[in-house]
Amino acid sequence: MIDAAIALVLDGHGVPSTEAVVERAGVSSASLFRYFENLDDLRSSFISRYFERIESALAVDQLGTGGLSRRVSALCTARLEFFAMHEPMATLGRMRSEEVPEARDAIYRLRQGLNEQVLRQFEPEFSTMRQPHRRYCETTICSLTSFDSWSLMRADGLDRDEILRTWRFAITRLLGNS
Repeated sequence: MIDAAIALVLDGHGVPSTEAVVERAGVSSASLFRYFENLDDLRSSFISRYFERIESALAVDQLGTGGLSRRVSALCTARLEFFAMHEPMATLGRMRSEEVPEARDAIYRLRQGLNEQVLRQFEPEFSTMRQPHRRYCETTICSLTSFDSWSLMRADGLDRDEILRTWRFAITRLLGNS
């Protein structure tokens, strides 16, 4: 049932109704509430399962290894693919984060993990920088490669390849001149 709810969101259906979930899962409404005490319990299980499922999708190939160009490409490509695949869920999570503490907390943990990837991916460059320049570069790259940035670029009409080229250009400029 949880996987059915996740699939409905990723298919672009927004917050799925109970009817849509049970239909997609092929179970009765009574079955749904046999496993979950209430909708809050279902929502909590939904968020937990979703974040378990996406953990491997967040991985950056050979994190922190290779030359700058390879590391820039690997990070940007991984982020782009992840955001494109999970856009409906990310959008819904942000819309509901004020009223659903579990969603807000999960988004915070996700951002922390993505930021940690940036720090590890570009540690060779960051290690040679002095503060505050290092902090400015770290923050800029984390912001640039965030879902919010990706979403704004899409809204401005950039396609995936243009976003990828923009990210690569900006990160290479920031780090190549460190």
